[in-house]
Amino acid sequence: MATKRWKCLECGKDFGVGEWACADGVSNHVVEPKMYRSLDAPSDPSTKDQEMKHAQTVVCNIPPPTKVMEGDDVRWIGEGSVVFIRGMFSTSDPIQQYWLDKRPAYNASQAEWNNAWLTQNQKLEIRDMELKAGEQKLINDRNELLSKVQQNKREPVAAH
Repeated sequence: MATKRWKCLECGKDFGVGEWACADGVSNHVVEPKMYRSLDAPSDPSTKDQEMKHAQTVVCNIPPPTKVMEGDDVRWIGEGSVVFIRGMFSTSDPIQQYWLDKRPAYNASQAEWNNAWLTQNQKLEIRDMELKAGEQKLINDRNELLSKVQQNKREPVAAH
């Protein structure tokens, strides 16, 4: 399996797992943001849409604690956590991305997230908006084609 690689948006360096420090040696690399989706939507049918807007899940151990040796002593640098709001979390931190990528439960597709989190009415509203957008695209394409045909009729044909 190929080792995960990223490109830092700050210093431009191509780096891999464990090479988290940016060129300044103080801060960590910053990478393209990645969206993570969880399917842990509240399953209680009495849950109101308003309550779902504020649903939060704290995921601990992202990243897990790190063991550091200081002479003969072991010191643990604390674990991190991330907060999924309404089942979504976006990060440009490569350490968080590395650990979240290892957990399939947080890599749901947009369609899977929609199915878990959206109410039937919200799904129907989205479908309606998509249909209207498709209709508008057809209208725009038809008008553009009509305009080209009319322009071609106005231009004289060159004699051979």
